Amino acid sequence: MGLLAPWFLLALGALGVPLLIHLVRRIRRAPTRFPSLMFLRRFPQREKQRLRLRDPWLLLLRCVALVLLALAFSRPYWASNNSSAATATEGRIVLIALDRSASMQVADYWQQALATTGAIIDGLQPADRAALLTFADRPQLLTRFGADRTALKAALASLAPVDGATAFGPALAQAVRVLQAEPVLPGQTRQIVLISDLQATGLAGLSAPRVPADIEVQLQPIGPTEATKNNIALAGATVTAQQDGVQDILTISAQLYNYSPVATSARVALSIAEKPRDVQLLNVPAEGRASITFSGIPAPADFTPAVVALQELEPAQNMLSSDDQLNMTLAPPARLKLLLLTSSDAQNPHNIYLQRAFAVLRQPYVELLSQRLDQLEPATLAGVDAVIINDAPVPGGEAGQALRRYLQAGGGLLVAVGSGSRGDWPGAVETSGTSGPAADDNAWLPGRLGPVAGSTGPLTLLATALTHPLFEQAGDALSSAQIFSYRQVEPTRRDQVLA
Repeated sequence: MGLLAPWFLLALGALGVPLLIHLVRRIRRAPTRFPSLMFLRRFPQREKQRLRLRDPWLLLLRCVALVLLALAFSRPYWASNNSSAATATEGRIVLIALDRSASMQVADYWQQALATTGAIIDGLQPADRAALLTFADRPQLLTRFGADRTALKAALASLAPVDGATAFGPALAQAVRVLQAEPVLPGQTRQIVLISDLQATGLAGLSAPRVPADIEVQLQPIGPTEATKNNIALAGATVTAQQDGVQDILTISAQLYNYSPVATSARVALSIAEKPRDVQLLNVPAEGRASITFSGIPAPADFTPAVVALQELEPAQNMLSSDDQLNMTLAPPARLKLLLLTSSDAQNPHNIYLQRAFAVLRQPYVELLSQRLDQLEPATLAGVDAVIINDAPVPGGEAGQALRRYLQAGGGLLVAVGSGSRGDWPGAVETSGTSGPAADDNAWLPGRLGPVAGSTGPLTLLATALTHPLFEQAGDALSSAQIFSYRQVEPTRRDQVLA
C-alpha cells in the first residue's frame, strides 16, 4: 500500500485534543435549593484535585474518526500485479482498417476478419482510443475515436463484404490523415491495424505510402487454406481508342490473376450488346498474372454495354465466382470543346501548360479555343462545353452577364485563382445591393474571393471528396501536393466544399 498525500498523516497529532477535552471538562451538578441556611451546620470539606477520564467509549470513537479522516485525505492506494501490463499499452490511438472488398467473400475469409477485429477491440486498454475504417476501392470512416467498445462492435456487426476491388493506397492515405487530425497527448502512440487478405491486385498503382515515422502500421493477414487458394480472377480491364481515318477503333485489355499454386488455362469471352464478339484461350502462370487483348472493335455510335467473362471453369478451380465477370459500358468517342479566357492586359505564361496538356489528350479529344477577356461575346460561348479562367480576372459587365447566362444554361466553369484574379467575384450579389441569405441565393459564383495568403512552410490538402467526379480520377494523388500560397475563399451557406 502507498500514500499519494502522506503529509496529511500529520493530522494524527490532533488526537490529543479529544483526550484533553475528556480530562479537563467538568460536569456541573444541578444545585439543590433550600429556603434558609440558618438551620444547617457548616463543616469544613477537604477537596483533592484529580483528573479522571470520563466517557472512554466516546473518546475512542472520536479518535477513530480523526484517524479515518487523516487516512482518507492521505489517499492510500494498493498496487496490483496488472499495473505494469496496463501501463505498457496505455495511451494508444488505434485505427482499425478492415478490408471488405469482394475477395473477402472467399470461403471463411470474412469470418476470420470479424474474429480478428473483435479480438483487437477486446484487447484495447481503458486508456486507448480506437476508430473503425473500412475500405474496398474507397475508404469509409465508420466511427470516430473513442473508448466505447460497444459502439465499435455494433458498427462491426453491421458490416458485410461489398462488390468492390481492393485498393490499399487510398485506405492507407485516409488512415494517416485521420490519425494526424486526432489530438495526441504526451506519451500516446498512434497505430494502424490493417486487416486484409492482402490481394495483390490492391497494390496496382500504389506508390510508396507516406506514413510518418511516429505511426506504426501492423498487418493482420487473413490467410487462405489449401482448399481456398484455387481461384482465377478478372482483376480489371481498360479501354483505349485510336483514330483510324474517320472512325475510332477500340481496344479492350483485361488482366487475369491466378491464385492457385498450379498454372492453369482459362477461356475469356467478350460480348458487346449481349452478342458474342470473341473468345480467347489464355494460359495463366501459378500465382501470377496475364493479360488478354481484344482489338479492332469499332467505336459505337451510342453507349453500349460490354461484358468480359471467364467460361468453362470447374468449381475446384474457382472458389469465388463474383470476380469472373467484368461489366463495362463502351462510350462513343468523346470530344470536348473548351474555351480558355486569357487576361486582357498580358498573356498568361501559365496557359502554355494547359494548352500542351490538352493537345496530347486522346480520351476524350479536346478542342481548345483561346479568347481574350475583353473580346468575349455571347456567340463565342455557343457550343462550348466548359470555360477555363487560369489566373485571370473573372469578367464583369456585359461579358460577365453573358458568362452568367451560360452557366445558368448548364455550362461549366473552372477558375484557377492566383495573383492575377483581382478583386471580388463579380455578381456575388445582385446590383440591387441585397445582402445576407438573399444575396447568397442570387450569387452566380461560389463563395467570396479573398486576398492572397502565404505560408511559412508547405501546406497540404487535409481531405478531399474522393467520390466527387472532380477527384474521382485523380484519387489521392493531390494529397501529397505542396501548397505555398493560395487565395482565401469564404464559402456561403449554399456552397459545397470539396477539399
